[in-house]
Amino acid sequence: MNLEDAIEKVLPEAIKIRHQLHQIPELKFTEFKTAALIASTLKSYGYEVQSGIAKTGVVALLDTGRAGKTLALRADIDALPIEEATGLPYSSHHPGVMHACGHDGHTATLLGVAWVLQQIKAELKGKIKLIFQPAEEGGKGSLAMIESGVLKNPQVDAIFGYNNWPGLPLGCVATRTGPILAGSGRFEISLQGRSAHMATPLVAINPVIAGARAVALLDKCRKGLDPQRAILNILSFHAGDPKRGTADRADIMGVYYFDGEEILEEIRRGIEGALDEIAYA
Repeated sequence: MNLEDAIEKVLPEAIKIRHQLHQIPELKFTEFKTAALIASTLKSYGYEVQSGIAKTGVVALLDTGRAGKTLALRADIDALPIEEATGLPYSSHHPGVMHACGHDGHTATLLGVAWVLQQIKAELKGKIKLIFQPAEEGGKGSLAMIESGVLKNPQVDAIFGYNNWPGLPLGCVATRTGPILAGSGRFEISLQGRSAHMATPLVAINPVIAGARAVALLDKCRKGLDPQRAILNILSFHAGDPKRGTADRADIMGVYYFDGEEILEEIRRGIEGALDEIAYA
């Protein structure tokens, strides 16, 4: 069977599996039903399967029996804590959990690839490791899998993954030289002031005023970043209870994204510079 025929043949099965996965979304490190479906599918394709890696990860290996490098293909398997309201016939059966980020599609695609690789095995060399990673959504599942030795025995020479991108035309595959997906982090800032009766503001050190100034300085930092390489986003600002007088604390929280270490350092310098200015004032 040639490659094109194999892809055409497996496509209906991959769609069916994607619908099955969509109905059983599970949060980070609780993907037990998902992992069981992945493992049983891979076994039906003739693979030997390792389950329970980093708790819920699944790995299978295609060994062509011919010398060559070891490549890995990776998909993420977890869902998000979102209530599904699509009305689709294959909607989530798990209240409050949904495959809103498309990991059901990633997983179904890699399972389809697993079947195709078996059909064209005679044309291949080396080994191909199929990695199904849990806890991509905020659980550092990739790190847990790596620490469990998923890139060893055999040692992986290169690893590939993909992300669905609904804004692209059907059939389009997009890539670029250099980074594609950004690193990310979050920051939490607490400004400690001094509370006082609301009629005596001169006695207080008002963190609401300081916090408002901090937000303005952080926004100035945001505007100074290269938007093609970095994002800084302030998400929340909480302070005080008007029934209790001047607040004694203000809390700011935000996130940032970056495509290189030097940009990360620029973001950090901007945040720290803003806070130094506030603290000095």
